[in-house]
Amino acid sequence: MVADIKTILVPVDFSQNTDKLVEYAAGVAEKVGANLSLINVVDNSTGFGFAALHKFEDDMKKDMEAKMAALVDQYKSLCGSSENKVVIGDAVDSIVAAAKNCDMVIIATHGYKGLDKILLGSVAERVLKASPCPVVVFNPHK
Repeated sequence: MVADIKTILVPVDFSQNTDKLVEYAAGVAEKVGANLSLINVVDNSTGFGFAALHKFEDDMKKDMEAKMAALVDQYKSLCGSSENKVVIGDAVDSIVAAAKNCDMVIIATHGYKGLDKILLGSVAERVLKASPCPVVVFNPHK
C-alpha cells in the first residue's frame, strides 16, 4: 500500500542520468510522503587485496562523498530529510542490504543491450531479483 512507503532507496552512480533519477524519485517520494535514502557504492569487486587498491578505494569513497554532498545540496528542496551514504563493496549486495531498511527502491537502468549487457551485467536487474522490497526501474532514456 502507498501509505506504507516511508523510505525510498535511490542508488546513484553520478552518471549523466543521476539528475533525472533523483528528480523522478523525489517526485514519487513527495506524492507518497516518503523520505529518500541515497546510496552510492564504490565497487570493490576486483577480488585483489593489494594495499594500493585499498588506498584507491578510500580515495574514491572520499571523492564520491563529496559528490554526494553536492548532489544533496543541489536537490535539498526536493529530497527533504534524506539519509545518504557512500559505501565500499559489491554494488548489488550493498544496495540489497540497504534495501532491507527501506520500503521501496527506485533504480536507474543504463539501457545496455546485447554484448554490453552480457559483459557489464545489469545491476538494476540483479537488484530487482534480490531486493526484499518493491523495486521501480527508471529508464532515463525514455
